Amino acid sequence: MTTYKVHTAFGEAFTFAADLAEASAPLCLVHDDDSDEGSHYQHTQYQTADARHDPMRAAVLMLEVLGPDFYHDPSAPDVTDLASLIVSVK
Repeated sequence: MTTYKVHTAFGEAFTFAADLAEASAPLCLVHDDDSDEGSHYQHTQYQTADARHDPMRAAVLMLEVLGPDFYHDPSAPDVTDLASLIVSVK
C-alpha cells in the first residue's frame, strides 16, 4: 500500500493509503498517532475501483469520508466540486 499526502486549498492536509493497482484494495485514511505505535489506518467504504485507480479521484472520495466538518467554511458558499478543494496529491 502506498501513502498519499493531500494538500487542500483551505490549508489543511490529510493522508490516505491505497494500492491503486488492485481494484478490490481498500482506500484508507491514515491517522498519525503520538503514541509509540505510530500511524493507524481507518478503512473506508471505498475501494480502488471506486476511484478508477486514480489518486486524485481517491483523494476526492477521502474528502467525502472526512465530511463537511473538515472542509466546509461557513463564510463561503457551499462546495459542489470537491476536486476544486485539492491542490496536490503526492
